[in-house]
Amino acid sequence: MNLSGFKGKCTNYILYLLNRDNIITGKMPEQSPDNGSIIIAGFRHPMPGAFFAYDLLMPFLSENPADADSLPFSGKQIHTFGRRINMSLFEISLWKRARKGDLIHYLFPEQHYVLGEGLSDKIIKVATLHRNLQAYLPENARNLRLKALASRRLAALKKFDGIIIHNSEEAEDFRKLFPKAKVKFILPGIHSNAAYLKPVTAGHSRHIYTYADKDTDIHTWKDVVQAAAGIFPDWVFKTGGNRRIAEEMIEGCENAAFAKAEDYESLMTVFGKADIHFMPALHAGPSSPMLAAHSCGVPTLASDIQGVRDYATATTRTFSTAREALVLLEQELKFEAHKRNNVKQNTLISAMDFYFEETARHYFEFYEELFADRTKK
Repeated sequence: MNLSGFKGKCTNYILYLLNRDNIITGKMPEQSPDNGSIIIAGFRHPMPGAFFAYDLLMPFLSENPADADSLPFSGKQIHTFGRRINMSLFEISLWKRARKGDLIHYLFPEQHYVLGEGLSDKIIKVATLHRNLQAYLPENARNLRLKALASRRLAALKKFDGIIIHNSEEAEDFRKLFPKAKVKFILPGIHSNAAYLKPVTAGHSRHIYTYADKDTDIHTWKDVVQAAAGIFPDWVFKTGGNRRIAEEMIEGCENAAFAKAEDYESLMTVFGKADIHFMPALHAGPSSPMLAAHSCGVPTLASDIQGVRDYATATTRTFSTAREALVLLEQELKFEAHKRNNVKQNTLISAMDFYFEETARHYFEFYEELFADRTKK
């Protein structure tokens, strides 16, 4: 038996059930109605670091969100067969529930198979987009299957009433891509990870951490690391995030190592041990690594670009060249332990501006705008 073909047929059959007029004959887990008529749809992404526990925003938006984690196979990794079943059940449950709502907000539209399809146009549809604009264009997909999925997802999103983005630099481009929608820049939230903060002690090595992803400026990072090797023997550069990119970065750098993190807690532990979060970036989309650093009290040194400035705190410093980055690192790391601990405490205080309570407040303001726009029509 062709197992992969069988899995695909099972998934397709569940999606077929979703689009039938007589959608659900079986019994799904019962859920009590939301306060008001707003439905929040989300789940906890199982990949370490992905969205940095963004699911913790849900309780600030609804006492009873539509949560995929309440359904079978929720603990499975994204793209596994079990997770496909979980998300398919979630789509069915969500569709059934959304028909009775006035507004539905998809917190993680990038992982949904169905986005508002089959729902009445009277229901206001909102999505929070976590990636750069290029990630939503079908022509940038890696293969034909992903291209078809991207095309379907983009077509669905173009019918939405509200789009929330986390990168102000691309706001106008998103408005052109989604002309029907009201596009709003709202910072993603965090919660306090002060428990992971490791106080600085006199005489210990300086740890500089970089969360590697496709936007990391590897060339600048290597220039700084290699220059520091002969001058500052007590500096240790750690990388995490995308393992392939991280290993490419540390190759040939004796003063650099990969910091493994298998879950959210271990990732926050790595962040909390750092003296500085070093983020050379070619361009910055939603800067979740910066928020993670803030939440642990770790100051950030990053490239001077708009995507970074959106997420800056009072302790964030920026640079334009590798030479400038090295000078700023030296300035920050040469301070005595008590002063560096003060910087960490100030970072924790500044991070409060990014807490989920603030994000939720901005979301509710956006919902009110959308309801007001609907009333005018």
